[in-house]
Amino acid sequence: MDALAVNVVGVIQKKYPKEVPKWNKRWINSSDLWLNRTAILFQNRWKDDTDRAWLFANVDQHATHTDFFIRKAIGWSLRELGATDPGAVHDLVHTRILSPLSVREALKNL
Repeated sequence: MDALAVNVVGVIQKKYPKEVPKWNKRWINSSDLWLNRTAILFQNRWKDDTDRAWLFANVDQHATHTDFFIRKAIGWSLRELGATDPGAVHDLVHTRILSPLSVREALKNL
């Protein structure tokens, strides 16, 4: 699933950025946790091109989610962003209530 989110969905969304709002809204609001996870992860290899507003809004929407896979996705997506913008990740982690798993994953390489 993660390979599809990052290597397929992420590549397509980067190529067609005008489509991101429509699909992101659909995925992040879905009752399907795998679509939620896709919305959180699809920008994972975008580095400086990551749209922080989208990512942070998606994280905020599911910050208190109880599912392991969502919590792990939040941490992983923030860790990926931390490679190019550690300050943004540090600020987000310290201004939100996130699960210990999400925080640990987000700060792993900072």
